[in-house]
Parts: sequence; structure tokens; C-alpha cells
Amino acid sequence: MLQNDVGNRFAATTIVAAVTTRAKALPILVPLPAGAGGLKVSSSVNLSQVFTVARGRLERRLGSLDAAQVQEVNRAIRVSLAV
Repeated sequence: MLQNDVGNRFAATTIVAAVTTRAKALPILVPLPAGAGGLKVSSSVNLSQVFTVARGRLERRLGSLDAAQVQEVNRAIRVSLAV
């Protein structure tokens, strides 16, 4: 989930990014080890695949990233969106 806390509190939708277990070393991908954010296997957040979804489609919270991982996601999304 990428959306800020205020948006998550009040909106019926939220912004998410895809997570994949098959990834290459690209500046739009953030590798995460197994256990990070509740992941069972090593994976990568793919910031070239960002979606708005209805909150009702989300079944459960898996976990959260630490501050350094959040910074990497922020960096990768800036690269992906060229901002």
C-alpha cells in the first residue's frame, strides 16, 4: 500500500504496487528479503505497476516495511514516475 495515512483513513480506495518473486535488478524494483513486510519468500516491489484498488478488495494486512525499505520504495517510485 502506497497511499498516505490520511487517504487510507478517509478514501474508499487505496494505492498499491505489485509485488513479484521474479525480478531483475532494475531501479524501479525494491528487493525485499523473506520476512520483510510479512512476505514468505524473497520478493520485489515493482513500482512500474501502481494501481488504485477498492479497499474492500484487500483481504488482510500482511505487515509493514521498515523505514529504510520505505525510503527505497519512495526512491523507486520517483524513478518510475520521473518526478
